Amino acid sequence: MTFLLAAMTSIAATATEANDTIADVASPNQVVVTENDHLIQVQIKGSATSKDYEFKYTKTLTNNDITFINEHSGAWDFSLPFKKKKKSRSHRHEIRSGSIHFGFVTALKAPDYMDIDMASSYEIGADILSLHTLSRTHRSDFSIGFGINWRNYRMTGHSRFVKDNNGFIVTDSYPEGADIHFSRIKIFSLTFPLTYSYDLTKNFSIDLGAILNVNTYASIKTRYKLDGQKIKDMDKHIHQKPVTVDLTAGFGWKGLGVYVKYSPCNMLNTNFGPSFKSLSAGIKLNL
Repeated sequence: MTFLLAAMTSIAATATEANDTIADVASPNQVVVTENDHLIQVQIKGSATSKDYEFKYTKTLTNNDITFINEHSGAWDFSLPFKKKKKSRSHRHEIRSGSIHFGFVTALKAPDYMDIDMASSYEIGADILSLHTLSRTHRSDFSIGFGINWRNYRMTGHSRFVKDNNGFIVTDSYPEGADIHFSRIKIFSLTFPLTYSYDLTKNFSIDLGAILNVNTYASIKTRYKLDGQKIKDMDKHIHQKPVTVDLTAGFGWKGLGVYVKYSPCNMLNTNFGPSFKSLSAGIKLNL
């Protein structure tokens, strides 16, 4: 009995100190290592002194962080659970560099005459800095950030954007014989994303959020050739909405992600231009 208590005390001491040897088995017959999202397990069968020897070490990967040790050889068989004492983890705050993203964009609920070509329309931007509040488990976090974004809504067909005499943005045909390049609306924004992220596994995560856009600049531009001459028509005063909101969702794998973004807001002041919403989808790379 004294020997058994001494053995149990020795095993308990080694289980609570990660740098000490937990088991030293000479010439095992078989060693099996198992790992998943919930636990790590090492199983040793047989030894130089006993073919019936078996040692099993199991460590749970949960908040409770419990370690089980099971060892037996012949008539000896005992199982010891140990709960590792951990300092309570509170919410942690981090400032991180952000991400860059590139995607394709289109106009939803736009007038029939506004034929945006999504394959030629794009957005590019960056989340420059973000403040993250991580949960106690560090599997989820809430962040607020600051960034920039450009959106280009292009038409590549036979219509172009023009501003009429009343200052209203309309579409019109190109001059006869024109070699058409594109006509587009561009909107530049300062962005303030609010995002909730959750780690489904070690490397795979999902996120949901909203982005406040302060639209500081917008313009229309048309490029074409006529009689061998390059023509560029441009106007910077198109009365974009000063503030809009996007709703976002995405999936991430390690540092790479995909996203979809929808704005239920009109992008232009409808007193001066066509009514349309914005939808974009693309990839994101965390820095």
